[in-house]
Amino acid sequence: GDQDDDDEDNMMMDEDAQAKAQRWDAMQNQDYNEPKKMQTPMSAPQKEILPADVLRKILQDHGDMSSKRYQSEKRLYLGALKYVPHALYKLLENIPM
Repeated sequence: GDQDDDDEDNMMMDEDAQAKAQRWDAMQNQDYNEPKKMQTPMSAPQKEILPADVLRKILQDHGDMSSKRYQSEKRLYLGALKYVPHALYKLLENIPM
């Protein structure tokens, strides 16, 4: 008598566990069957393609700061020199390989 009741309880638990396992498998297959596409929260803006002579022209225009024309801007340009290494790094970083 007692052993029959235990067997029935074990069978009920096995059926419950099997049902739970099937539900779990179905849920996992439903959720993870298709790989989700990566969504970038912010994509980088399209960069304007500049001609190769841009850097040359900048250096040609601002290379010689000794004329009177640049006297008021000289301090500004000298202060900006500290950013040149970073600017060059970024320039090299964006060159397609």
